[in-house]
Amino acid sequence: MKRYEPKQFPRLKGLSGISDALLQDHFKLYEGYVKNTNELNTQLEAMLKNGKAKGNRSGVRRAHPAVGLRVRRNGVA
Repeated sequence: MKRYEPKQFPRLKGLSGISDALLQDHFKLYEGYVKNTNELNTQLEAMLKNGKAKGNRSGVRRAHPAVGLRVRRNGVA
């Protein structure tokens, strides 16, 4: 599977209305999302190789609880 690399955003530094410290906090969160996506893709690839992926996400949900979160649509979970 594709491995993602976090992008750099040097042009965003020095913007008015948002501090560089706040931008750095957001960049750290973004890098964590990229890292977690890569880890989940690695786990999914291993499950596919072992024949444990069956079209549902139950195994992945156990491996990473955030995958099992329900999305609210129009106030209904």
